Amino acid sequence: MGNKFRKRGFSSLIILVVTCLLSLPLTNLAAEEKVLVVQTWGGAFKDAMKAAWLDPFSRQTGVKIITADETMNIAGKIKAQVMSNNLEWDIACGINLASVVSLANDNLIEPLDYSVIDTKDLFPEVVDKYGLGHHVLSDALVVNTKKFPGENYPRNWADFWNVKKFPGPRTLIGVASAAAKDNLTFALLADGVPKDKIYPYDLDRAFKKMDEIKPHIRAWWTSGAHSQQLFVDDEVWLGGIWNGRYAGLVKKGVPVRIVWEQATLAADYWVVLKNARNKKIAMEFINFASQAKPQAEYATLMSYGPVNKKAFENMPPEIAKDFPTHPDNIKKLFVQDMKWLGENQTMLTEKWQAWVSK
Repeated sequence: MGNKFRKRGFSSLIILVVTCLLSLPLTNLAAEEKVLVVQTWGGAFKDAMKAAWLDPFSRQTGVKIITADETMNIAGKIKAQVMSNNLEWDIACGINLASVVSLANDNLIEPLDYSVIDTKDLFPEVVDKYGLGHHVLSDALVVNTKKFPGENYPRNWADFWNVKKFPGPRTLIGVASAAAKDNLTFALLADGVPKDKIYPYDLDRAFKKMDEIKPHIRAWWTSGAHSQQLFVDDEVWLGGIWNGRYAGLVKKGVPVRIVWEQATLAADYWVVLKNARNKKIAMEFINFASQAKPQAEYATLMSYGPVNKKAFENMPPEIAKDFPTHPDNIKKLFVQDMKWLGENQTMLTEKWQAWVSK
């Protein structure tokens, strides 16, 4: 009798323990599964991220990585998630420094843990308390060589605005936060403002110049893949696109050339959302993606410049020469005042949205 009672008691205890385990919150189970949610820009960008960073990190650590594609108003999406306490991402990428500054000022992103992230071999220009560059890029003028053969092609932004000399459908970036940063800069350069006098913007002058070119913009591109497709489909003959997307067009055999003169020099950044569920793993991932070999592999795939100086030791010279930071190219580029742009991000974005929707 006693033995039967003890057996029943033991069985009941097992059932109770199993029931309790099954009733654990799903968030606890997710944490045990080591999950990381990374926002990407999709397309070729996502493919390169997976090959160089996401998949190798997952294999090395056992972390399950979930990607979330987003190209429109990423800063706004971060704000909405944090303010509603409904976090969908741990890490966001493709954020310019202006947006990093703005997000940090609004307490929407975490300071990065530089006890985990090793920066000794990184270009110091891409290291910020709240964001870390994952590649260096340019928004540069790209032209169709069949429409503008030989030496008859636009050489700068004033030429881009010269629709009589260089006719044809055009494109510029349409993502509001980046459009306010790049397109207004190009407009002022096209209007003859010296590089060292661009900031702070003369907004009346910038938008007046944008009024001139607006009727000739066939499409405001909303993602890197979109900008490429416009050239592939021959919908546009010239436009400002990212240098990595230009390299992708060359690989596809599209007849294009890049104009480095007055192209921007900037970096895209990682940020970690405020109170991210997997913050520790996020810091470890950013550290991994910043190492020399992963940086070299990504740069080779996407043709965006690496943020790790030693990455150049892991790639052929004939590839390195096509990066914005190559000595032959960097001297022609335009470095934007990201501090001023960041401090005025919200105002500029709102003014751009109001103008482009007219």
